[in-house]
Amino acid sequence: MGDGDTKEEKVFQNITSYEEGEFGREMSGKVSAECVSAVDGFLTKDPVKRLGGKGIHDVIAHSWFKDVDWDGLKKGTAISPQGEHIKDLFEHVPDEAVLKQMEQFEQIQNEEDEGIDGDTFNYVEGFDGF
Repeated sequence: MGDGDTKEEKVFQNITSYEEGEFGREMSGKVSAECVSAVDGFLTKDPVKRLGGKGIHDVIAHSWFKDVDWDGLKKGTAISPQGEHIKDLFEHVPDEAVLKQMEQFEQIQNEEDEGIDGDTFNYVEGFDGF
């Protein structure tokens, strides 16, 4: 990565050069095995093998998320680990905007994975990069 690379180019290079299991090798002993499994699962390049690649049920069933109140999240009654109502954290975001973003992410997930290209960051309306 050169010094002149944009943030998007650096993110793209990090994604495309990531070796599966790299997070686990770097973080072993620093975070729980469940955390390593979840992060490595989300970073798996093969969309069929990726955690959540076959649907949200794989994510919900993963041991890292065993304490998540999924029904509470859906109903807006869940409490964060810091004791805040999850609903309160998102009050500033219009529901329509959230739904539109979710639809855009689903569209990306449902498209055939033919590799990551430079247009990946342009799929989500309003994404300014990292």
